[in-house]
Amino acid sequence: MKQKPLILNQGDIVELTIESISNEGSGVARVGEENFVIFVEDALPGEKISCRVVQKKRTWASGKVLERKNTSEIRGTPL
Repeated sequence: MKQKPLILNQGDIVELTIESISNEGSGVARVGEENFVIFVEDALPGEKISCRVVQKKRTWASGKVLERKNTSEIRGTPL
């Protein structure tokens, strides 16, 4: 049986858990059964966030943090 594609559109607000950091420094989250990738600027691994989808492509999307539910242990205070 074929999986239904993830229905995610530009402007949608989604709850995510950041899993890792991309080579460009954005947080990486995966959603849905197909592990659709969302890159989120200013997000660190372990953070649970609410984000707005600002760009959507066929295989990935990018988002902007709206709210942090928790803060990563590796997030530091600016000097």
